[in-house]
Amino acid sequence: MYDAFSVRATLEGMGCRIVGERGLDGPALERLVAMLAEQHEVLRADGWSDERAMRWHDLNLEFHRKLLALADNRWLAEAVRRACQLPIIFDSNLRPHNRDASTLLYQRGQVEQALKEHRQIVESLSRQEAGEAEAVMREHIIANRDLLVRYLGQQNGRVRALA
Repeated sequence: MYDAFSVRATLEGMGCRIVGERGLDGPALERLVAMLAEQHEVLRADGWSDERAMRWHDLNLEFHRKLLALADNRWLAEAVRRACQLPIIFDSNLRPHNRDASTLLYQRGQVEQALKEHRQIVESLSRQEAGEAEAVMREHIIANRDLLVRYLGQQNGRVRALA
């Protein structure tokens, strides 16, 4: 899992670099900005629920896929798709298998941080700062990797403690 997230971080970062080097046309930038607004709407309302968390998940996945589509590199997209296949954590729709993993990944504070990073990525791309967009995307994915590694380590420790 650690390696898969590390590869994914590098590949999605590369995708952002490609997009940043090519530049975004007006419609692509407008779509990304609209996606950020949709993500913000999920956070704006009072209360946080499983339904909101899953809506965030869907919007987050759409955002990452859009960035890959903008890179327009089928080899890159396929490599990312394969790196995302983590059956221990995610199902075939890339949703967490269990409520604990879902709750961990989609806590309101975690989602607020992710939205901040998404905004930084779009801002970097809009200025054609390819290296910055790449770095922010890499760190964005690495943060989730590290969160999951800590969670799985705690789960393994609990199992060992009960044995």
